[in-house]
Amino acid sequence: MATFWMIFTFLSLAIIGVPVCAAMGIGAFLGLFLANAPLDVFPRYMLHDVRSVPLLAIPFFIMAGNLMNRFGLTKRIFDFIQA
Repeated sequence: MATFWMIFTFLSLAIIGVPVCAAMGIGAFLGLFLANAPLDVFPRYMLHDVRSVPLLAIPFFIMAGNLMNRFGLTKRIFDFIQA
């Protein structure tokens, strides 16, 4: 039941225009509150999930795209594709 209220809260806040990061945080906190989880669990799970190796691919992929764009590689790739 806590999952339902968590998702409902997130969607409701997102629909009325609350920023997505705040809506997700409020929904997650509500889910922890309704599940009667101790509050020290929240930061522990956050740190555990952030240290995940596959998640490191996301910022590195964005950085690689920015570097390729800055050095003109993306223009050369698109010129090659259009030729």
